Amino acid sequence: LQPEHPSLIYCSITGYGQTGPYASRPGYDYVIQAQSGLMAITGPTDGPPYKVGVAISDVIAGLYAANAIQAALHYRHQTGRGQHVDIALLDTQLAALVNVASNYFVSGQNPPRYGNGHPNIVPYQTFEAADKPFILAVGNDSQFAALCKIIGQPELANDARFVANSARVKNREVLVGFLQVIFSRRSADEWTAALLNAGIPSGPINQIADAFADPQVQSRQLVQAVTFENGRTVEMAGPPVKLSETPPTIRHAPPLLGQDTAAVLRDWLGFEPSAIADYQQRGVI
Repeated sequence: LQPEHPSLIYCSITGYGQTGPYASRPGYDYVIQAQSGLMAITGPTDGPPYKVGVAISDVIAGLYAANAIQAALHYRHQTGRGQHVDIALLDTQLAALVNVASNYFVSGQNPPRYGNGHPNIVPYQTFEAADKPFILAVGNDSQFAALCKIIGQPELANDARFVANSARVKNREVLVGFLQVIFSRRSADEWTAALLNAGIPSGPINQIADAFADPQVQSRQLVQAVTFENGRTVEMAGPPVKLSETPPTIRHAPPLLGQDTAAVLRDWLGFEPSAIADYQQRGVI
């Protein structure tokens, strides 16, 4: 098509891309999660590798594809020429390993699994409160000092074992064990309220229903109702991006199976209404 349409932009998304020894292989998200090493770093420290709960390799590939198409559009705006965009699930998933990939390249060692912990930041994980688990994400030394005050141990901020994040990473087991004992004395809601009040990132571990019912989620209109052609109304996740001049909306529900077939045959392919009716009567469409 390109010789006749030099401005054409064509995007391919495959498991392994258009080149290389695996180019002809089929590839699904699950396989890519395993082959990229993502599963090797996901799951409990003393258990087997786990896959992520959603098809994250597919999602990441789609986001990279959208960005690449925008880059191709920009190039076409400058030159008038289109191009082929070659997206591979394996490529984009490897790119998404980010800090874990950097850890490997710097150390030459396979990164271990940390369960719900972080390989480079401590304390940055789940803790068990008196009633249920919650998330604590101490991202810098000043936040750690604030945490020490909240738990009634301000001297820990000056302890050589914990004074800097690099030291806390080396002494992860000692610090996490100490904090776990303290966090088990109060409820998760009490801890998250106190931590957030001090400017320390913290939050609950929600079920899906809890997440969509959250007042922040509701205020951002991330739950929207749509009505299908048959009159049924359902809720679905709304657009996650906010644009000040052109706010995105869900204009209509996804089409039901075959809903637009007649319109496509009539408006795009020029079929006569009588021919379409004949196809419908014979069960062709």
